[in-house]
Amino acid sequence: MILNGHRIKPQLVVKLLGIHINNKLRWKEQAAAALGKGQDWLIQFRQLVKVSKGASTKNIHQLYIAIALPQMLYGADIFLTPTQHNPGATLKKDNCVIITKLRSIQ
Repeated sequence: MILNGHRIKPQLVVKLLGIHINNKLRWKEQAAAALGKGQDWLIQFRQLVKVSKGASTKNIHQLYIAIALPQMLYGADIFLTPTQHNPGATLKKDNCVIITKLRSIQ
């Protein structure tokens, strides 16, 4: 595709508004990014929790809810979708694996 004299090459994965979108809408990259963000925040919170001088568990819990969860689950309503758009829809198998991994971070 040529736009204003610039050639635009097709890519397999594009990051748009913080969401990784591949050309087949499989969301594998977005799920990996969400897991990575959650693991990074977990490592940072471990640094804050020290037995003698660290933050209290109550404060860490508040930070987790206020910072880590929104970062980790940004765009979850897009990449964790049910198989059908009806009230009794079940999640796709891939989504169940992603949710299990996200749950392990929590």
